[in-house]
Amino acid sequence: MAAENIPAHALVTTDFPLQPSNEVLNLLFEHMLNGISFCQMIFDGDKPCDWVYLYTNPAFHAQTHLGPVVGCRASQVFPNLQDMDPATLESFGRVSRTREPENIEIYFGSLGEWFSASVFSPLPGYYINVFDVVTERKQTEATLKQALADAYRHQFRVEVLSMLYATLSAVNSAIIHSESEDHLFRAICSAAVRRGGFDCAWVGWADWDAGRVDMLAVEGEREEILRQKVGRMRLHDSSDTNLGLAVEALRSGNIQIQNDTETPPELRIKHTGATVASYAAIPVKRFGTTCAVLGLMSARPNFFTDETVFLAEEIGRDISFALSNFERERQRKIVTDKLARSDLRLRLSLDFAGIGTKEINLRTRRVWLDATAARIIGLGNKALEISLEDYLRQVWPGMTVEEVEKDIPTLLSSESPEYQHENSISLLDGSLRWIRSRGGHVVGNPAAGDDPILLSVMVDVTESHAQAEREHLAMEMFANSSQPIAILDANRRFVMVNQAFLHLTGYGQDEFLGAGPELLQSDRHPEAFYRSLWESLLCNSHWQGEMWKQGKDGKIFSALVSISVVRNDEGAVTHYVEQCTDISQQKQFEERITYLAYRDSLTDLPNRVLLRDRAEQAMAMAHREKLPLALLFIDLDQFKRINDTLGHAVGDRLLREVAWRLSLAVRETDTVGRLGGDEFLILLPGADAEAAEAVAQKILKSLPESFPVDGHELSTTPSIGISMYPRDGTSFDELLKTADTAMYRAKDQGRNGCCFYAPEMNEAVSRRVILERSLRRALEAGEFELFYQPQYGIDGHRLVGAEALIRWREPSQGYISPGVFIPVAEESSLIETIGAWVLDEACRQARVWRDMGYSGLSISVNFSARQFAAKGAVDNFDQVLARHGLPGDALEVEITESLLVNPGYAIGVLCALRERGIHVAVDDFGTGYSSLAYLKRYPINRLKIDQSFVRELDADAVDRAIVAAVVTLGHSLGMKVIAEGVETGRQLNILRELGCDEVQGYHLGRPMPAADFTALLARAG
Repeated sequence: MAAENIPAHALVTTDFPLQPSNEVLNLLFEHMLNGISFCQMIFDGDKPCDWVYLYTNPAFHAQTHLGPVVGCRASQVFPNLQDMDPATLESFGRVSRTREPENIEIYFGSLGEWFSASVFSPLPGYYINVFDVVTERKQTEATLKQALADAYRHQFRVEVLSMLYATLSAVNSAIIHSESEDHLFRAICSAAVRRGGFDCAWVGWADWDAGRVDMLAVEGEREEILRQKVGRMRLHDSSDTNLGLAVEALRSGNIQIQNDTETPPELRIKHTGATVASYAAIPVKRFGTTCAVLGLMSARPNFFTDETVFLAEEIGRDISFALSNFERERQRKIVTDKLARSDLRLRLSLDFAGIGTKEINLRTRRVWLDATAARIIGLGNKALEISLEDYLRQVWPGMTVEEVEKDIPTLLSSESPEYQHENSISLLDGSLRWIRSRGGHVVGNPAAGDDPILLSVMVDVTESHAQAEREHLAMEMFANSSQPIAILDANRRFVMVNQAFLHLTGYGQDEFLGAGPELLQSDRHPEAFYRSLWESLLCNSHWQGEMWKQGKDGKIFSALVSISVVRNDEGAVTHYVEQCTDISQQKQFEERITYLAYRDSLTDLPNRVLLRDRAEQAMAMAHREKLPLALLFIDLDQFKRINDTLGHAVGDRLLREVAWRLSLAVRETDTVGRLGGDEFLILLPGADAEAAEAVAQKILKSLPESFPVDGHELSTTPSIGISMYPRDGTSFDELLKTADTAMYRAKDQGRNGCCFYAPEMNEAVSRRVILERSLRRALEAGEFELFYQPQYGIDGHRLVGAEALIRWREPSQGYISPGVFIPVAEESSLIETIGAWVLDEACRQARVWRDMGYSGLSISVNFSARQFAAKGAVDNFDQVLARHGLPGDALEVEITESLLVNPGYAIGVLCALRERGIHVAVDDFGTGYSSLAYLKRYPINRLKIDQSFVRELDADAVDRAIVAAVVTLGHSLGMKVIAEGVETGRQLNILRELGCDEVQGYHLGRPMPAADFTALLARAG
């Protein structure tokens, strides 16, 4: 076809001659075996729509069998060009535009040939197609592909059958091992997915009444989606394209299959995000009724063939068989449970009633007993079978087997009478038990070969016998009880009284019978009292209270009466039971108790309760009459030391003596009372300040006068605080508080004095409270430390020991003097805790110095009477010494003479200390109860001369004589003597002349911290 026939708008150019550059190129094209065509591409806009042949070589025509085509359009050469694969036309156009070569395969339907072409572009809009015929190769490939497809289908069939057989086998295994439907369904779904290769398996249960399907088990990915879909299923609607087959299978009772190979993928059943090509809904039946559906899903198309459908139906039949068996087993269990419950109810009824059953095999002479019967006759708590001989030996020791056998023919006859008897047996533990038996019924037909069984029951009637015995004992107890008891009938007439009641009232038995309670009434109660008594009794069925009764002799006595009502089953009153106790003596005791409730048991003085009552009455009168009133608060000075050293018995006698002397110092209208401990109060109604001070001065003179107590001449001094009404308080508590505050001021002023309350005293009390609180905090915060004062030999150069002295470094105030805080510690009982800390810290430091090589150094620690008397004092020494690894001789305990006046406990503790090697020194010797007897009796190592004798040693001949006597006394008893308070060289020389052994004081060394004392040790060598 001529080129001029091509529309101008579709051509880029038509005058492009093929002019090879030389003859070699022409020869190459002409003789190539591959077909070659040189073409110009025709575009409709940007879309390729046709091409024009510009050049073809001979091989082109040989391979395509086409005539001349140069200058012709492809649409003219190939009338069916529009059927060409659009991708092929697009490839030619793409090469002519981009000039990027491509290799493509082309099928020309009009030629019936396949071509393999290499396409490239020498110029824009043109391309050269070099091709070869590959039809034969493509046919060979198609043949091979068909063979592979046939092999795949065969393999697929084998795999599908294997999967279903594996599933069937697993289902049968699950049926064997499953205990319930739920367990079976879960096992089936698991087997179908894990062994059968299905993508998903699920079981739904048809609830026909509710018209829905309940998911029972599911296995596979994204199970939740399937649960939601099944939850929306309705048995009356099978339109759901996803699970409609399941509904149809349930409704029809037939298996439903879908092999969805022709349906486009987007319309196929979707599950778990992947295409499910094959789906089987298998109905499951129970006794022929469809009750469930098993869904099996696979992504493989054409999964279910005739063979696989048969296997799937077989799975359904096996599951149906299993469900029927489960239901049969369930029904069987229901019947069994009913029988068991019936038997249990009978057994519980018998057990509750305490009835045991017994069976005697008349042929084998064996006896079977249930658990209750075995328990009744003492053979344990379990059912058992024993021989008739053993049974008779336990229950009827006097009866033999032969005697029983003589009655067997009668028992087997239809006229066998029912028997009942009661007898007692002795159990193995020796206890006696009463048994009532009843029986005589024989079951089993010997003519038919059955063993005749004699049935009987037994019950333990021991309690009935015991009840009868108790009733008999109750009557005996009633008659012989020491508690007076009377029984009245419903008409309130005596029907029975015991001997105690007769003895209490003086009447005889005959005098009571038929009489009423008015027989014992006294004139101390009005008629209204008795009327109220009986009304209350009928209402509450019980009355108890005190009552005055009159005996036959006319004597009136106080009685505690308790009356109870006895009613029958209908609630009607049948009897009254009266118990009566003579409480005349108890009333006297109550009066005594009331007296003691307001009195101090030790001194017989009014206690705090009575003091408060009298003070409130006195203040009310003072307020009405505009009269003065004074309250004295008295505390005995150093009483705790006497109590701790001489013992509580001596302290109690001293308190009674103080109470007597205080009572002598006041008027009859005044009140002396004891608060507790060593604290007394005196209430002075109508007394002004002058009168109150006069009473206080009288007390200050009378108490210090000594008086003998258990061989001791004792005296005590009082500290008295005075508060005035209404100036210092308008209530008892306020007056007590202000008087207490004034008393502490008297103590602060030196004791043995009196002081009136003043408002500024509260500040001093507050300081004392703050100081005590600070002491407790100091213990917890570790604010205490020990200073050590050196002790020297009499030469003043040889260091022999150190006295440990406590110091308190308060963070805000610096060092606080022991003279300030030690008295507060003693009064608040903190001294024991502080003393324990001092002992432990001193021993710890002694251990440090010993480790440094100073092993000959002895540490002295002061010990108070309270610490010495504390429980476990010796054990505390043992624990501290052991904790720090110290021997006893590394420690010296300094005690005061006041400890030595109570030999009851002091000698035991001191001897225990000596056994441990601990030295004992008597501190401040000569200032207290110095006694040669004490020194001789106690294991004391050293006497310590008080500094009051050393202070004036060079000027006072008496002090020198006292020191000389102490030194002589100590040496004669084998003790060392040390003097404290040595402040001058003159004092040291005199002590040396008098023979004193050791000294300490500011002249030789002040108390110093442990670090400074360590430096002193180093200098001393």
